[in-house]
Amino acid sequence: MSAVHASTGSGGNAPRVLIIEDAPDDVELLLLTLRRAGLKPDYRVVDTVSGIEDALGNHAWDIVLADFNVPGTDFATILRLSKTADPDRPVIVVSGSIGEETAVELMRNGVADLILKSNMARLAPAIVRELTAARQELARREADQRFRNIVEVTGDWIWETDEAHRFTFFSEATERSSWLDAAGNLGKTRWELTDAEPDGDQDWRQHKADLAARRAFRNYRVCFGKDAGRHHLVSSGVPFFDRNGVWRGYRGITRDETPIIEAYRRAEEAETLLHDAVDSISEGFVVFDAEDRVVMVNEAYRSFHAEIADIIKPGATFEELLKAAIACGIYPDAVEHEAEWLAARMAEHRDLSGNSLRRLKDGRWMLVTERRMRNGGTAGLRMDITALKTAEAERDYLSYHDAITGLPNQALFTDRLAQALVQMHRSGVSVAVLSLELTSLADIRVSQGLEAGEAALHETGNRIQAALAAGDTVAHVGNGRYLAFSGESGCEAKLAATIARVLRSTEQGFEFNGADVPLRIAIGVSVAPSDGEEPDGLIRAATTALSGVKANPLRRYQFYRAEMTKAAVFRWNMEADLRRAIEKKEFLLHYQPQLDTRSYRVVGVEALLRWAHPEHGMISPGQFIPVAEETGLIVPLGEYALRLACTEARGWHDQLAVSVPVAVNLSAVQLAEAGLEDTVTAILRETGLPPSMLKLELTESAILSDAAAATRTMQRLAEGGIRFALDDFGMEHSSLSYLSRLPIDTLKVDYAFVSKMTEDRAHAALVQAIISMTHSLGMVAIAEGVERSDQLFYLQAYGCDALQGFLFSRPLPLAALLQVLAAGIVMPAAA
Repeated sequence: MSAVHASTGSGGNAPRVLIIEDAPDDVELLLLTLRRAGLKPDYRVVDTVSGIEDALGNHAWDIVLADFNVPGTDFATILRLSKTADPDRPVIVVSGSIGEETAVELMRNGVADLILKSNMARLAPAIVRELTAARQELARREADQRFRNIVEVTGDWIWETDEAHRFTFFSEATERSSWLDAAGNLGKTRWELTDAEPDGDQDWRQHKADLAARRAFRNYRVCFGKDAGRHHLVSSGVPFFDRNGVWRGYRGITRDETPIIEAYRRAEEAETLLHDAVDSISEGFVVFDAEDRVVMVNEAYRSFHAEIADIIKPGATFEELLKAAIACGIYPDAVEHEAEWLAARMAEHRDLSGNSLRRLKDGRWMLVTERRMRNGGTAGLRMDITALKTAEAERDYLSYHDAITGLPNQALFTDRLAQALVQMHRSGVSVAVLSLELTSLADIRVSQGLEAGEAALHETGNRIQAALAAGDTVAHVGNGRYLAFSGESGCEAKLAATIARVLRSTEQGFEFNGADVPLRIAIGVSVAPSDGEEPDGLIRAATTALSGVKANPLRRYQFYRAEMTKAAVFRWNMEADLRRAIEKKEFLLHYQPQLDTRSYRVVGVEALLRWAHPEHGMISPGQFIPVAEETGLIVPLGEYALRLACTEARGWHDQLAVSVPVAVNLSAVQLAEAGLEDTVTAILRETGLPPSMLKLELTESAILSDAAAATRTMQRLAEGGIRFALDDFGMEHSSLSYLSRLPIDTLKVDYAFVSKMTEDRAHAALVQAIISMTHSLGMVAIAEGVERSDQLFYLQAYGCDALQGFLFSRPLPLAALLQVLAAGIVMPAAA
């Protein structure tokens, strides 16, 4: 017999009941008894072993009601099957009669209760009792398992001590601690544990008092172990009592906070290291939090604001610091309009609109850089750029004045000439423009050295200025060439008298280092308005006339007249000779070594072009390069020089196994060529020279003629491994900002600055500032024209990286250079 009946609920008054009974009448009696007691069982009736196995294996039952005598099986089998399926499920025997010994045996084997069919009134209460007990046991087990799971996840230790504070229990988590012998510490007190000691005397005294008073304690700290094996433990415990209220000991939990303590220690060390690092930098550094309060500040920052240094500390707000600085007069710009200045500075700080400059009351210039951090705070840097601003002011001066003589340069001269021409139209008095050249300059430099040449330029400029009227202007436009204009040109006789004074002023030489140095000048003259009314045209006319004078050594000056034709013919001849020379490869290269400032090791060479003319001998670049640039021949000439330099550099790379790079000059015309990148790449491929051994030298004017195009070309070449040097730095009027955007790794300090630095403090400061700025931009500084040992000492003191000049070597032909490269070092000449 097998029957299944499902009620509308389960549990509570609807238990799931498995009935094992072969008598239908007894089943009906059993069910009737349960229903009268208010129970609505979800039940199934089985009376065979297979039915019992199926019911137990495929269904969940709250309780089993079984007759003791079921045909085909015995009760021992029924009990075994039920307990195997669920050992905690209660089994109640419902039977007609059963012996006392049998009843005792059944109870001993796990039967929950025995109900006689003659006393069915006990059945319902027994079921309710057993189900209630089963639910309570299940709840207890689930709570216990929940607690064990939590303890397992946290990794903390659970422990128990007796009345003598001896450990009697440790949880499994303790066994995973390789440094703690849990089993070996059972029976010991915590103060008996090996190497265990209180973390602090006050904590120990409080803990002892808690234990004596049998109070709960929280977060008692103790250290276990020594030195590197030291562990930091935190314990909490509560007293426990038996059912009679007798205190039996403590139960508690312990957490190993060693990783946290170590993390704090590392964080403190990192913070200390950060503070030390921040304090070690020379720039002022400050960090504000999201509420604009100081979090970190170094001493350099306080030094910028020494008057308020005592309030520059963590917690002070940015606005408080600004107001205090304004009150102390640190910022002269804020005087008399403090509110407006403060509002603008606060807005700048909030918006982080970029770098800004501040002039302090002591005259220093401060560069302010602020950046927003991810946490909403601000990191600020204050850099003293006074030296750089001084250098810029000097450069601005030099943009309108010649660096060697201090005279106006061509830009300033042209501006003043334009004003004089305006006045000419008002007064009707003509203006004469003189183009002059110190023709003996090359001989002076060769015979007496560059320093003597520089002195000659000074002396000549002073004498020309003294020979002219007070309102006239003299300019030095480079390489011994001067421009002047005179307003004493009412007639040709007066102009001739002025020219005669100028010539007489240079008839006598001057003494330099005990030697008589001759001064020879040639003058070309144009007159406005007959020769033109625009500054450029007049200068060009006077220069053309000067060319005629230089072509005829018997003449000392010449007016701009028919001789211009002769000058044009000369220029045409030079151009024709250049074209022929390029075709016949009459050009060769000399190389000047570049040396490490400290070790004198050869770190590079500069290629310098020479023209071996078959009739006129060796021609200097100063004579043919200007014509080549004007005619566009500089492009094939430059390509020839580049290919020759790469070929010869590859030769010393292979022959001597040295990788000394070669520097080749590029003109503005070459840089503007659209195919320059392809040309350079092709030459490197043809010659096999590694790109890292080629450095291209450019002047500021070459770059600034078309800065955007130059930048693109240079960046593409730099991506191929080619390096760049900036030549004649500071000789042009340009912003320093473009340097950081160009792939330049070398900056060459011009001879004009190097030659004066040992006699003039301003030039010394300028050289030092240029070198410092070069290093701050991550570049290498090379000084040109080093001729004396005192210049070498200055450059070594300023930290200049490399140098070149006659103190070490003149430009050398290839054969001589190879000997230098083989030696690897060039020592300075004896003083």
